[in-house]
Amino acid sequence: MKTVIPHVMVFPYPAQGHINAMLGLSELLNIAGIRVTFITTEHILHKLSNTSLNNSADLLSFRAVPDGLPDDHDRSPQDRDLMHSLHMHAAPALRMILRSSGDLRIE
Repeated sequence: MKTVIPHVMVFPYPAQGHINAMLGLSELLNIAGIRVTFITTEHILHKLSNTSLNNSADLLSFRAVPDGLPDDHDRSPQDRDLMHSLHMHAAPALRMILRSSGDLRIE
């Protein structure tokens, strides 16, 4: 009989406090044997890749979605441009990630 591994997708708001908390939760879920896909913006993933991410586990993977902002944008968490741009650019990419996961049926 094939063992089904639970799968959780985590998509925190792209601000440091949200990212750090959800990375911690993702690592705990991973330790518990739950497969985690951590979804964040391309900008944040680039920043994270320059740090010491613990991505050695097979059950933890990272996916990036565009935020639609220029590289020189400050991306303040309270910035309405960021919120609007995420809605416009990240939402379609997130739908594609969910559809491609094979775990969920998205209409």
